[in-house]
Amino acid sequence: VENTESPMFAKFKGVDRKLQIYLGQKSGDFKLWSENTEAVMGFGDGGIAALYDDPFLGLSVNSKGSLVVSNEGGSAFKWGNDIKFQWRTVNGKADFYFVGRTITYTGYQEKYDRQTIQVIDENLITGKKTDNLYNANEETPVKLKKTKTSYNKQPLIKFQDVNVNQAFNWDN
Repeated sequence: VENTESPMFAKFKGVDRKLQIYLGQKSGDFKLWSENTEAVMGFGDGGIAALYDDPFLGLSVNSKGSLVVSNEGGSAFKWGNDIKFQWRTVNGKADFYFVGRTITYTGYQEKYDRQTIQVIDENLITGKKTDNLYNANEETPVKLKKTKTSYNKQPLIKFQDVNVNQAFNWDN
């Protein structure tokens, strides 16, 4: 479904977004270190909600020093995703690596007969994943369920090789 009446959708659909990382030099200049055209969702990539709004929420740096790329979308079920990168040395090579991901779902779950918020957080460095489910019908969400799992860690992926859609393939 394409909303051809949305001026933003018409203007930006199909436009590649390039996320670039520059590193400061001793001279005070900045040098392009790396770039990625697949780390940020494009206009129209976020489902029905993205027909009217941009799915890209922005960039931030969290308390652990990770660069976080945030996107959102959905329709009846809303979702958000954060992909996290950190400067690390892996096998003697320093670079920005994909180190974690968080996805949030908000919507009605028949099993619980209520609106819920599900937050899945995965640390790609430790190989640990936490899945929290909250009751969204309360003024302050109440945790209904918490599941922790571990899996065999995979090699970390460099920033320039990450595709935001592949980053949320949970089949580890």
